[in-house]
Amino acid sequence: GVGSTINLVGLGASETTRDKLLEITQESWYITSSVKECKIRNAIIEMGSDSRLSVDCPLNLKFTTITAKEGSGNNHRGVTTYGQPGVFIISSKFENALRGMWAINCYGGNPVSISGTTFQDCKKGLITEDRSAKLTNVRFLFNDIGWEAIGMSAGCEVRDVECTSNDKGI
Repeated sequence: GVGSTINLVGLGASETTRDKLLEITQESWYITSSVKECKIRNAIIEMGSDSRLSVDCPLNLKFTTITAKEGSGNNHRGVTTYGQPGVFIISSKFENALRGMWAINCYGGNPVSISGTTFQDCKKGLITEDRSAKLTNVRFLFNDIGWEAIGMSAGCEVRDVECTSNDKGI
């Protein structure tokens, strides 16, 4: 309901001990702006074919892996945000996707902040659209396109970014 908080927390913080907390098999799980905040930590989110997690409220994603559901192929659409304030992606991994994350910043205008995160084995690891983005210690590995920045109207803050074995890095 309006003003509610979503808080999904697994027990294992390391990549090998994270808990599967969510499986999305439908086209989209849309979390509206009426939700106060969405926190997902220490989790594995398995995505079915063509599925995505679409979030329009503050999002704190920490120690979380977004990956393809076994047998579904690498064609999920990861996480989509809309320029809302308070989007922090920390020490997470996006893998085996058509796109790992799409930050459409033109609607709300707030930059996404991503740190200590890996985008791996995706067609497009990260897509940012309009405004700016803050990336610190981010790795793009084995993607067709590591980071696609579309129509960025403000400067991006980029530190310690690694692009390895992508067809196109940035």
